[in-house]
Amino acid sequence: MSAEYSNPTIPEGINTSERHPLRRFFVQSAQVIGVFAACVLLLTLAASLFAPYVPFSWEQRMAQSIEKAFPAKPDSEAEKALRDLAAKVAARMDLPEGMDIKLRYSETDTVNAIAMPGGLVVVFRGLLEELESEDEVAALLAHEIAHVQHRDVARSMMRAMGMALLLSVVEPVAPVVSLVQRASTMSFSRTQESAADLAAADALTQLYGHAGGAVRLFERMRDLVLDDQDEPPELMASHPNFDNRIASVRERCAALPACAAEGTFTPLPAALVAVREQAKKKTQDDACKD
Repeated sequence: MSAEYSNPTIPEGINTSERHPLRRFFVQSAQVIGVFAACVLLLTLAASLFAPYVPFSWEQRMAQSIEKAFPAKPDSEAEKALRDLAAKVAARMDLPEGMDIKLRYSETDTVNAIAMPGGLVVVFRGLLEELESEDEVAALLAHEIAHVQHRDVARSMMRAMGMALLLSVVEPVAPVVSLVQRASTMSFSRTQESAADLAAADALTQLYGHAGGAVRLFERMRDLVLDDQDEPPELMASHPNFDNRIASVRERCAALPACAAEGTFTPLPAALVAVREQAKKKTQDDACKD
């Protein structure tokens, strides 16, 4: 016998779908991104909740290796003046027992000051030489000390450790997670900065009878930023913009009878005047060379 073969017509709808073949991919990708976004948000929330309960001594132990990058300068008159002023400021901020501030002065052009683990506060010459009164320097120190007092550094460390752990597990989507992490922490950082500003205003009021140093500091920083480039919109920045920071200090003073947003400024200590004079001399020497 011989078999007969035929080519039957395949019914419509077999192995076909009205859905686009990439739809499932995009749906699953969105689900993965959503899960990681939720993880990032949970990490941020956990850092905010638990950081205040991390012993400060733990921060201090972690800071031992960081301190090596900023060794103390016993022979630096500028560092001694900053240390003495930081002690006066900290005495007005009701720091918990055992929360000691370690002031370091860095001879670099960086226009910045930072609070680091273990109560380490570093002031860079590039910023210090821009300040014209003790009040402004005290405002700067009070702001950084407030970050230590509020355990903002511990929050940042816990968040960074959590993110490092998460990224080590999900390396293929690390760029996506990084973007989500940045977006989720912007508002939190602005909140921290605003709280530190107000704490600084309170400390200055106790020290000088007014918070004018904070207002002048933010005005000066605003001018420095705008001289360099336009300040980014607040929504895209990790810090509040300087006009808003100035307004917040003024509102704080308006609400407190003992606070004033203006007052007579205290002159810089001689050692800090010397820093400014050295900067001016260097600028003049550079101009002559040109």
